[in-house]
Amino acid sequence: MSTFLIRKSKSRLIIPERVIAFWSPTGSDTSEFCLEVGQELARHTTVAIAEMPCQGIPRLGFISETMERERCVENALQELEKTGYLTLSQLCKKSDNLALLVASVYATPDYPLINRLSLSTLMDYPVKFIHTARQLGYQTILFECQGQLTTPMTFFALKNADYLFITVPKMADLAFTIINIKHLVQTFKMSSGQIFLVGDIDPLSLKDLAVVIDDEGGTLETLTIIRQQKTEVIKHLLQHKERYQPGLREIPLCAEGQNG
Repeated sequence: MSTFLIRKSKSRLIIPERVIAFWSPTGSDTSEFCLEVGQELARHTTVAIAEMPCQGIPRLGFISETMERERCVENALQELEKTGYLTLSQLCKKSDNLALLVASVYATPDYPLINRLSLSTLMDYPVKFIHTARQLGYQTILFECQGQLTTPMTFFALKNADYLFITVPKMADLAFTIINIKHLVQTFKMSSGQIFLVGDIDPLSLKDLAVVIDDEGGTLETLTIIRQQKTEVIKHLLQHKERYQPGLREIPLCAEGQNG
């Protein structure tokens, strides 16, 4: 039996620590799929989900019915901006094993907070979230990303993830998605084994695209395609023995006497 798949009982698994990112390079909504996977994982382990509102769109809060004014990612980011530390006191617990940090559903769309934050705050936030969530006892971290490779929070969430699930709801999105994957693998040195394409995708389409984008490194040949079902995600997470260690940015966790 794989060391990464240990049954505690017939209905519960012991799942090792993971950081998992959900992303659509074309801007499609990944929040519902991310939440479904998080809820399923929470049957087996502790899970913290962080929404990365790089586009200022509060999706996760609406679908999870999390209508908090104070406990939101905007306040967590302001805390990080002002103090340099992250306590995650803004987490909203949905169950004993599941907590969310969502974008505020009350945020103004014309001037989102991220436009007023320093670049270093946006770059550091994903790693600080991982470290602090681990200190709080959350073994599995899910990042729900809505930005591009050019947006700091999304980029560093992807860079520090063990696995990346990219949703492709329409075939029209596939070409641009593959170009982004090519950059992640060839430019930013992410392993193609970390990346899963999620959707009803014809493998022959990938072969055609490999010719179009000049896939000399054979990146597309090693991509795994799965259906957009939460059980498929968990099955593949447990089947993969590799634990990718992207090397978290070395930044201080908290000041003396703080728990952030």
